[in-house]
Amino acid sequence: MTDEHVASDELLDDARWHVSVTEEDLIGLEEERNEKNTRKQTDWAVNILKQWLIEKGKDDKFESISVEELNGILREFYGTVRNHDGNTYSISSYKSIRAGLNRHLKMPPHSQQICLMQDKEFSSANNVFLGVLKILRKQGKDETNHHPPVNADDLRKIRTSGVLGLHTPLALVNKVWFDLQLHFAKRGREILRDLPPDAFVIKRDPNGRRYAVLKYTGKRRSREDPFKLGRMYDMPGDANCPVISLELYISKLPPEPPAFYLHPLKLTPEQLHVQPVWYKREPMGVNYLGSMMPRISIAARLSQRYTNHSLRTTTVRLLCDAGLGAREIMALTGHRSESSIKNYLGAAEFQYRAWSDMLDNVGFNYIYTAPSSAEHEPQPGTSASTGNIVTLNPNVISGKISRIILPNCVIKQEPLT
Repeated sequence: MTDEHVASDELLDDARWHVSVTEEDLIGLEEERNEKNTRKQTDWAVNILKQWLIEKGKDDKFESISVEELNGILREFYGTVRNHDGNTYSISSYKSIRAGLNRHLKMPPHSQQICLMQDKEFSSANNVFLGVLKILRKQGKDETNHHPPVNADDLRKIRTSGVLGLHTPLALVNKVWFDLQLHFAKRGREILRDLPPDAFVIKRDPNGRRYAVLKYTGKRRSREDPFKLGRMYDMPGDANCPVISLELYISKLPPEPPAFYLHPLKLTPEQLHVQPVWYKREPMGVNYLGSMMPRISIAARLSQRYTNHSLRTTTVRLLCDAGLGAREIMALTGHRSESSIKNYLGAAEFQYRAWSDMLDNVGFNYIYTAPSSAEHEPQPGTSASTGNIVTLNPNVISGKISRIILPNCVIKQEPLT
């Protein structure tokens, strides 16, 4: 047997180690590249178009029609589609519908080499699409409705209600979940369910102060930059210290726990002192974790039923109120753009605060000039000069100025010397 035959046989033997797959298996692997939520959003968009086609008496197999016919259908669809209540969708929903349809046509088994957003064949449909967006903006439907932050009164009520605490297994896991969500501002139910039991570690900074850090960065596309995961510092001497709560919770988990969040055992006060394990070997499910804040809202008798995402909004609001800028907040929350952060509070609030700070930090002599025929008496804190000029001097008046009425006057600004 020649060397060539020997080499060929060896290659054949190696090839027998590989598995055989069907075309369906390969399509499944291609579809696996998309996250679960992405596939769900794609199916939602496709169902909307199919329902619209059926209502219009058209064939709902839009994947097999020509590009020209598809453009005509989308042109009418974009201009007439409504939700179940008969109202127009929000701008973000319209964009999601078009993106979902585009993704559906590109995915197997269709695998069409088209782009609904950019191809010139869909220009008339996109003109209608952009026209609809313009009308929606005029109607004020371009604002994203974020989940409301937990207000100050409800935050105090949560702390004092007994729903969070160290006194029972349920109160402890509630407190740990609440502290971690507030400090790390993470989103999504899946990452909570996927957290391993060693997801958090306790470290010390150069000054010796202890803090907890999240070392689990998620799976696949949900992975986060480890430098943007934040820290949860301890509160020495405070009974509500989040690091102490976290350590106690971890110490009460069963040996080799299957996940980080586990369902609590029902223990009597006497059992709590002698029972080393407070939690079952049963992980909390995605839906259970997704409704943590609504249950806390009900148990603590809060003013409204908050969602999990409300804590993320609360974190952004508290940091903003503390004087942090959008980019500093992004370092904690993981947002990729300043506009995403500003949407939580409304861009106007950021702008008004910035404008007010600039005006507060700049010294001006405010000179109010009135027509020569105007007669007025000097207001408190002002001085009259020629009868038609009133000067408001910030060197004389400190703090905020209110209720100074100077009718028919023109404002001039001169920097202080």
